[in-house]
Amino acid sequence: MTEFAEVRVQVLRTVDEHAFPRWVEFMLRDANGLEWTFVEKEPMICREPLEINAEFPLSGFLKCQVVKKWVDERGMGRCAIDTEFPFGIESRQGETRFEVYVEEVCA
Repeated sequence: MTEFAEVRVQVLRTVDEHAFPRWVEFMLRDANGLEWTFVEKEPMICREPLEINAEFPLSGFLKCQVVKKWVDERGMGRCAIDTEFPFGIESRQGETRFEVYVEEVCA
């Protein structure tokens, strides 16, 4: 059975505030400490519309598919996620699969 969830991200800035809907740049930090940047429509990431004078960074959530869960050698829960599903979102670097800590994922 396919499990969809949301992973926590940080919204860094508005990219185009004149477009409708607005576009935002956001960052996902993976379990290895790497930072991945994305640009996507605000409603896909933000649960509430951003204020025009919002102070960044802000919390956001990126929908994803949970591919695998496991416990690493340090006893930390990890999971592999894929942001290609359900909405086809990829990082600026072209990646869609990431390893994150389980606590960063909301079912």
